[in-house]
Amino acid sequence: MVSSVSVSVCPDTSALNSMLCKEALKVLHYDLLFSKMRDSMSDQVERISEVAPGIFRIVVQIPIPEVGSMNSYVIIDSDRNLIVDPGMAHPTCYGLMEKVIEDLGLDLGRTDFFITHHHLDHFGAVSRFLRGKANIYISKPEAEFIERVASGEVQAETGVFLKMLGFPEKNPTGVVSQFYSEEYKQGNPWPFRYVADGDVIVRGNYRFTCLIASGHTIGHGCLYEPGRSVLISGDQITAGIQFLMDRTNPLADHIQSLGRLREMDVKLAFPGHGLPFGDHRKRIDQLLAHHQERSEIAYGALGKNGKDAYEVTLALNGLLPDRDSLVRLPLIRKFIHTRHTFAYLQYLAAQGRVRKEHRHGRILFFPC
Repeated sequence: MVSSVSVSVCPDTSALNSMLCKEALKVLHYDLLFSKMRDSMSDQVERISEVAPGIFRIVVQIPIPEVGSMNSYVIIDSDRNLIVDPGMAHPTCYGLMEKVIEDLGLDLGRTDFFITHHHLDHFGAVSRFLRGKANIYISKPEAEFIERVASGEVQAETGVFLKMLGFPEKNPTGVVSQFYSEEYKQGNPWPFRYVADGDVIVRGNYRFTCLIASGHTIGHGCLYEPGRSVLISGDQITAGIQFLMDRTNPLADHIQSLGRLREMDVKLAFPGHGLPFGDHRKRIDQLLAHHQERSEIAYGALGKNGKDAYEVTLALNGLLPDRDSLVRLPLIRKFIHTRHTFAYLQYLAAQGRVRKEHRHGRILFFPC
């Protein structure tokens, strides 16, 4: 169990439950709970909102056009605060988070971090804010992936993976540099404190259960408060599936993790991107339907002579969410689409609907 001294800084639970039942979140100014911050709030109201007593959502703009922004969450505690996903290693992100830390009066010497997953828009900034004996709570698979980035293993594996996909760009540097920054090497050794599925982190008036599962990434972490039906979901309830050669059937992993979350009682979910939402089952059902539809489309694009993942993705032109054709897209968008296609084909192969052949480093898929 992972825990800290818990001292309530929140109103009573009936007030929280009343907030959670409302369809629209009421954005509260800091001075409702922290009057000393009253004079510093005027320029931060749109960026910062109190989504539950003692939990603040920080909207951080990031220089990834397709994404736009991410959410960091701050849980206030009189002993040790907790920041969930401090954002990306970029001057704009640093500046906003530093202002938030100042306005909330956070002492970084008694602030820990929870990282939902290893992506640069969630993990990249953490080295900037580490002070003293700060802990980084993270699942072991995610921490090991970060260490593999720093060692160069991920770049080498990406080169092999690109060949498997039949991807036209064979140099992994261009892909790896888009996903992982130099900050991945700066904290080595990182003050990681591994959390496993079912571990508990207590902060403020919240007793969070860690939910660790392969899904969006290899060991994505969520924080669930069963007594309040609150879920800090990171990127787990999204369509994205991120992997290299570390998982044989990543779509099946993702479907399983979504199914588990669907069974939980969640009144309010705090995602890694976008607004908090209430009906998590509806969103999960939409994602499951999306993956089923894309799997069928990928199956329909296979020819009798076999295709690799990139060739199948080329055949899907006009069906991709981007307006431009695949060949006109930036390298990283092209890679993301091709990787998703590979996940669908691997899923179909596990179902026995598709067979695979390895040819000179490529994997070709044939309909059965």
